[in-house]
Amino acid sequence: MKILIFFITILVFLAKSENTFSESGIFTVNNIVIEKDKFNTKQELLNLAIKKAFKDLSKRILLKKDIKKVQNTNLKDIQSLISHFQVNLELSDQPNYSSVNIYFDRDKIHNFLYKSNIQYSDLENEEILIFPIIIENAKIYLFEENYLYQNWNDNKEKKEELVEFILPVENIEIIQKILSKREEIQNIEVNELIADYEIKNKVFLIAEMFPDKSKLFLKLFMDDKKLVKNLEVFKDEKTNFYKKIITFAKNEIQEIYKSQNMIDLAAPSFLNIKLKISKKNDLFVLNKFLKKIEIIDGFNIQKLSNESANVRIKYFGKVDKVFKKLSLEGMKIKNINNEWVINII
Repeated sequence: MKILIFFITILVFLAKSENTFSESGIFTVNNIVIEKDKFNTKQELLNLAIKKAFKDLSKRILLKKDIKKVQNTNLKDIQSLISHFQVNLELSDQPNYSSVNIYFDRDKIHNFLYKSNIQYSDLENEEILIFPIIIENAKIYLFEENYLYQNWNDNKEKKEELVEFILPVENIEIIQKILSKREEIQNIEVNELIADYEIKNKVFLIAEMFPDKSKLFLKLFMDDKKLVKNLEVFKDEKTNFYKKIITFAKNEIQEIYKSQNMIDLAAPSFLNIKLKISKKNDLFVLNKFLKKIEIIDGFNIQKLSNESANVRIKYFGKVDKVFKKLSLEGMKIKNINNEWVINII
């Protein structure tokens, strides 16, 4: 009887595991605020919110060159990509505004991008250690003397930023190392300069100031890769130049990191794992967690017994992200004899 119940449980799992996914955070655009004097009806409010949500989503997941390809998508086509929405007509803290949450359907977005031959980025909630330096009139400005350091995270728009920028704490050893290499400052390795931080993503930024512009030198470290980029920012009379440098540099850094986290919908990968079954609901727990991971496109059981289940997972992007998200959900993953084994803690 127990065996029968066990296999009925497996059949239910199999029936629900293919192409059945919960809402994905990366395809949700929350808190779209619209002024009340810009619409007369709820439908007009929705139309405005839908257009803004699609624009915000495009900026979040697409590279600049691909945003241009979709920016003229008409309202009807955007509406067809939506799963559902939530409307709040009255905001207690902003009585002259209404807000809308738009939930885009992951599979429909995938199909839309696939037909347009566009890849998207799943960069989200990534930590980046940023160390900015200013050189002006042959003087090096660090830490408290440095406007970029002091104001890097001021007034940041969380909706617009895909990463969390972290600044190193002022340290006399860091200052001494930089000043000792002032003639070859671009050759400094930030991994050695700030070795105490376990954050894998690091950016070394040098802003050399000139009367009409700033030359930016970016050295980025990501997933054991190193990338160097030289950029220029020009002054204008309308904005604080240092603030303009911060905004420009943030956008460029995020664009670079997005480009390193692209999902190619035409090239899925497959992962075989073995689930060790210690509790009767372990399969349902695994099913629940796999459906929460946006880059997983489907999964099924290849082999099963009372003690374990071999599961084949179809996913997009980097396998490290699958492992990372499973670990965050409380799963222990080990490679035993060239086989990935999962235990639910």
